[in-house]
Amino acid sequence: MLDLFLKLLEKLLDLAKESQRVKRLLHDDFILPVMQQFEHVHQEYISSFQVYRELATSQSPAFKTDNPVFSKLESDMIFTHASREKLVAMSEGLMPFRNKYGWSDEDKIGRFIWSMLEYIQSISDSARDRYSNAPRENILESLRRIAAGDRFHEGMSPSQEAEREILEKMWKMQDLYSDIQHVYQQARTDLLKYGKK
Repeated sequence: MLDLFLKLLEKLLDLAKESQRVKRLLHDDFILPVMQQFEHVHQEYISSFQVYRELATSQSPAFKTDNPVFSKLESDMIFTHASREKLVAMSEGLMPFRNKYGWSDEDKIGRFIWSMLEYIQSISDSARDRYSNAPRENILESLRRIAAGDRFHEGMSPSQEAEREILEKMWKMQDLYSDIQHVYQQARTDLLKYGKK
């Protein structure tokens, strides 16, 4: 009887170890690479927004259609497309795990997946048009209106208005970044913890 109990206990320990191994693999092979690609895409945005801000204010207080920020925005939309598309594909690749294991929105891993998909939708015009680049397109549209003479804020020069538009978009992207960092750390902790689930 004791032998049977010890064999059962050994089997349960083996199952617990296997569960931990699977969770570690899920983190290392899927969650972590998505997070690393997210970091890359986000850093591209922040670095480029800093350049846009410098270009928009380089001819202060004037801000006209010949400002180099317009060509920089347009070229960045093209040259950063591949890294955004890779993030979209990797994030969509996580969905079978959510469906297979039945994670709910309250689960830390499920929240990470949905947060990543929300980020992707915020950088695209919609979930269907994943090839677009909403942050840069929104800035470009706002800057064109400012250069055309549309005034958004009284008492600001056109270059100040352009700078404000860029900074507002940067803050929104940073808020999303913070949210994803938070849910990633929760998912990571949940996947890599030892002992009881």
